[in-house]
Amino acid sequence: MSAFTKVLLLGFLLHSDQCDKFKATLPQNIKALQGSCVTIPCSFLIEKTHKENLNSKCKAVWKDINDNTLLDPKQETGDLTQKNCTTTFHEISPQHNQKYFFRLDCNNALQFTFKESGVIIQVKAAPPILKLTPPTVSVSEGESVSVQCSAPVPCLSLPPTLTWSPVLGHIQETLQEQQDKTYVKVSTLTFTASHLHHKNNITCSAVYSHAVQASVHMTSFVTYRPTNTRVTVSPSGPVTEHTNVSLTCSSDANPAVQHYHWYKADGGTHTLMGNSAVLHMKASRETTVIYCEAENELGTENSTVTHLEIHYPPRNTTVSLPAGPVTEHSHIMLNCSSDANPSVFYWYKADGGTHTQIGNSSVLNMKASRETVIFCEAQNHLGTDRSGVIKLDVQFPPQIVSLSSKCSGDSAQISCVCETEGNPFPLIHWSFPGVSPNTSISSEPLSDNALRSVLTVIKPQWRDSVTLVCHSTNSLGSDTHSFDVPVFEQETISKGDTMTVVFISLRVVSLLVFPCAFLVMIRSVNRHHNHRHHHHRATDMVVMEQLPVSNEMQTANSDEDFENAEN
Repeated sequence: MSAFTKVLLLGFLLHSDQCDKFKATLPQNIKALQGSCVTIPCSFLIEKTHKENLNSKCKAVWKDINDNTLLDPKQETGDLTQKNCTTTFHEISPQHNQKYFFRLDCNNALQFTFKESGVIIQVKAAPPILKLTPPTVSVSEGESVSVQCSAPVPCLSLPPTLTWSPVLGHIQETLQEQQDKTYVKVSTLTFTASHLHHKNNITCSAVYSHAVQASVHMTSFVTYRPTNTRVTVSPSGPVTEHTNVSLTCSSDANPAVQHYHWYKADGGTHTLMGNSAVLHMKASRETTVIYCEAENELGTENSTVTHLEIHYPPRNTTVSLPAGPVTEHSHIMLNCSSDANPSVFYWYKADGGTHTQIGNSSVLNMKASRETVIFCEAQNHLGTDRSGVIKLDVQFPPQIVSLSSKCSGDSAQISCVCETEGNPFPLIHWSFPGVSPNTSISSEPLSDNALRSVLTVIKPQWRDSVTLVCHSTNSLGSDTHSFDVPVFEQETISKGDTMTVVFISLRVVSLLVFPCAFLVMIRSVNRHHNHRHHHHRATDMVVMEQLPVSNEMQTANSDEDFENAEN
């Protein structure tokens, strides 16, 4: 027989001998919670000769060192036929705090107390200590983290209930068997690390029977780039232009923020203003939109845009008018604007030296009127500013001013005055009966919207009273005014005056040669003929149109008409 064979045979014999011995396997000590239950893990071996005696009638008995039996009517025992002597005892009290030995009692030849192995039950009033793995968490933001909470299970039929605070993610629970056959309950919390978890306490709690609770804490340390970057302004609230203001940039970061940058946001451009946590500046209406940037070795973050409310007095106050002219009595809307913060608006109607308030908002709704002259005013606690005085370009049809339109004169000359107002600028036409030898029309503008026309008739030759009509027109309409002119009697020449005229005439004739006298007689005959011709047309209507012309041209036209009448 070889040496190797001999060794194998010896080992088999030794193993057989061990299997034929009585032996119990159980933990040296186990912790039990007072008032609760306790499970003692246990297994055993018996001698081979008692194999047939191990049956279902066997019982597990536990003896203390004084051979006293631990009695429990609710005792739970494993399958002894499978050599499982695991036993659960209920209502553990301090008197159970001692060493116990397992005894197998089969009511036959198989009766044995395993005194080579004993278990000490340690009865505690406080729950067992929990364990967190790992004890601390140090990760970067965004990484996945798993934390295990382990709680001893003194009694398998009443395992503890485990909870996490806060609940950061997914939780999974298992029962794990230890090397000494005792169990622990393990709860695994899995979450993604965030800056919100930095320096947060993570707590695992275990609740045993009778609401006995145990807990364990750990602190998480998370590194992350700046977050929650924000700006605070001092003084808070509105500030007056040109006063001092301080802006502070703060941010949450781990590691701490290393650099700060300040920017002025102006449309699509960003202008650097400073490189410190605090920015000192003078309030300006040109610098009202500001943000800061925080930076550490992991990255950067910008704050939200801060809009500074700068107060300054009104200036550049203007009125926005409708495009083009407006029709009288139509509804219009005027806007008042001013470079001011804050601003309150008022509207005024200017009437000579008085100003009447007609509105108190930035928008004025009104009916267009030719007499309206207005302006707006912007006010705040820092000052007041007014717009220029505005006269609206209001269009209206012509209207003849009756109080200023009249006729006056005598048999030598009649003058009729017609005054009209209108926008667009009006024209004047006259209608009157017949044509006198010396009739003239003169016109003159009185204002941008007013015109005066004067009709002058020298030695009117109307037999009956007549009516003169003044017509005023523009693109929006027309107006007329009638003048009733009475007949003025011609003055008679006395006999003495006639003799004087005859005497002077004879003297003039005596000084002229005969041919000249003959020409004078011919002219006298022609004049008489023309006089009769005008007399026959006295009932005809004559319409004359006179545009605004200079007085010189009016006078020239009058003289020319007079010479033509004589010829």
